[in-house]
Amino acid sequence: MLSEDMASKETADDPEAVRQGRVLSDRPDALMSRAPEISVVVHDDITAVEALRAEWEELLRGTAYDHSGSLAPDYVIAAWRAGAASKDRRLAVIEVRQDGMLALLWPLQTIPERLGRGATHLGYGANEDYAGPILRRDPAFAPAHEAGLAAAKGLADVLRVYNVRNWTEDDRLGGAAIDSPIKGSTEARLIARDPAFRREGTALSLVASTSLDTDPDRWLRATSKSLTNWLRTARKRLSETGEVTFERWSGPERGPQAIDWIFAQKRAWLEGRRDPSGWLRRDQGEAFFHALAARPAGAGVDPLEVWVLALSGTPIAACVLVNGDRRCEYVVTTYDPAYRDFSPGMLLIQDCARLAMSRGLDLDFRLTQEDYKARWADREDRYDTFIIACTPVGAAVVAAERAEKAVRRFRAKWGPIVKGRIARWRARPKDAAA
Repeated sequence: MLSEDMASKETADDPEAVRQGRVLSDRPDALMSRAPEISVVVHDDITAVEALRAEWEELLRGTAYDHSGSLAPDYVIAAWRAGAASKDRRLAVIEVRQDGMLALLWPLQTIPERLGRGATHLGYGANEDYAGPILRRDPAFAPAHEAGLAAAKGLADVLRVYNVRNWTEDDRLGGAAIDSPIKGSTEARLIARDPAFRREGTALSLVASTSLDTDPDRWLRATSKSLTNWLRTARKRLSETGEVTFERWSGPERGPQAIDWIFAQKRAWLEGRRDPSGWLRRDQGEAFFHALAARPAGAGVDPLEVWVLALSGTPIAACVLVNGDRRCEYVVTTYDPAYRDFSPGMLLIQDCARLAMSRGLDLDFRLTQEDYKARWADREDRYDTFIIACTPVGAAVVAAERAEKAVRRFRAKWGPIVKGRIARWRARPKDAAA
């Protein structure tokens, strides 16, 4: 248990805790004078997880940052229901309470690996969600946080924690800081303190700060005058061929229709291409998006929405938006290549930026660094991925993965050089005397 002086100092040094207004001196004396009572439950029944919804949402609201929609109850519960439970896939949602208060919730599942089992975020299968534990951000709850990490390490041979937020509102890391020490978020510091952790990698999410303006035209002009002019021309040309609309497709008919169209376009694009994650070819992801898109549109901002750019009622571009507290995430997108000359994908982003702005949200393009995203983004948020070997079997798995990645890096660097030299050697004129 932290002493009052130590805990108060840690609180003062933590801008997230300061913003929450959580100061230990304001807490009951009983909390200061005795060891906390910690209870840990690992849920393998989705019904019990659903019963936590109200406290779960309260915990998210109390995290003092713009949390991702991929950590919200609707998202996680739909992700579990999209794939049947089996001996190969087990639910493992960690609930930790300290003195009766929910202090940590960690939505995990365990799945088989080449050797042993792995524990990973409960998402739609792409490992691209923003993940990690949901914490009550107060140093007083550090014992509960440690207990949650210990429980996660006890689930499997390898704990894979993808895309953990590693920034605060006052300390956004990006650019040259990508290799800097782990010092940002509470959850990143928690995992980094574990002696068995290995940082698998760091990624920068491109974000358009649409929440800072209320005038779409002014914001677009500030982003890029040439981009604004280009999109105005493309939209005018497209409208000359039919009515152009931007609308949400939801409900039991239109929602699944939009998801079917997106997956058909994505899978057609994948033909002949390498798909490292493989999630687009599996049924789990499509079933997940179907389930959330099939819901009727709510009165406010829903956890997951499908928006379509249509020409005379026919989709020519579409995307899935996952909505969090202060951001909407541009998760899956595609367009009909027959309309490539009209830049439908960029027109769709323009409409999504206007939508986000009208809601006071930032538009988050997630982790991949395509050039088209960079044209819109004005900020980079940092996320770290951690791999923890929890057993001797897990240590062997992690060591083998590191060796494989080292070989791939070696081949990527030296393979083209060696091939080029061999090609030049073969192309040399043969010695006539020989």
